[in-house]
Amino acid sequence: MEIPLRPHAAGRDSGSMSKGVIPVRSRPDGGSGSSDPAIDRLYRDGRLVSMPTMKARRRALREALLSHIARTYFEPEVVYTEGQVNRRLAAAGTAILPGERTAWMTSRLEGLTLDSADPRRLAEFWCGVLGYVVYQDKDGSTVEIGPDPEVPDDQRLAELRGGPAVPNMMFVRVRDPKSGKNRLHFDICPIDSDQETELNRLQALGAAKVDVGQGDGRTWVVLADPEGNEFCLSRSLAPGQFDLHKG
Repeated sequence: MEIPLRPHAAGRDSGSMSKGVIPVRSRPDGGSGSSDPAIDRLYRDGRLVSMPTMKARRRALREALLSHIARTYFEPEVVYTEGQVNRRLAAAGTAILPGERTAWMTSRLEGLTLDSADPRRLAEFWCGVLGYVVYQDKDGSTVEIGPDPEVPDDQRLAELRGGPAVPNMMFVRVRDPKSGKNRLHFDICPIDSDQETELNRLQALGAAKVDVGQGDGRTWVVLADPEGNEFCLSRSLAPGQFDLHKG
């Protein structure tokens, strides 16, 4: 069954969320409705009951959908692990919004790949920056690095399935030189020293200050790795350097 978010949306390309329609599972007995009383209370003859504001309407719909998910996919008085919750939410999203993008992430950022003239040199630099170690080196043409220690494949798979995980980095040799400013860059922050101390350490590893038009008086420092890939050194998060409540 398809539930219009707006009365005038009925009969208009109702398979698209962008046009105000959310596909919802039909009742098990084949009748109309969303299969959950909390959702059914919002509708009369398949249309949303009049509410004072669109904000109130959306809030009520959201609460009804959450109620439906809780009733359908979770047992009362059962404690779930984070991984179990994520898997059940992913299943709920697939069932409630078939064919549409759901509110729950079902893909993970597994790794980052950088083109490089000298993968080993760049891998060595970023290992020094992040405390990573080399996982794999294919004759210097491709080098993969990641957090220390490297975990078994089955553990890594479980981490990725259970929630966001720290990405690995891979450096691949290419012939083309870097051209222009990167469209993507890293923001890093020290966690056990002040920003100035970390800046000196990064420069000793091979980083260099660069000007990409950031101007003066910034709280971050723009740097480039040995092959010119820009990244930013942000404020320190070290104890005594950063107060979560003061920002």
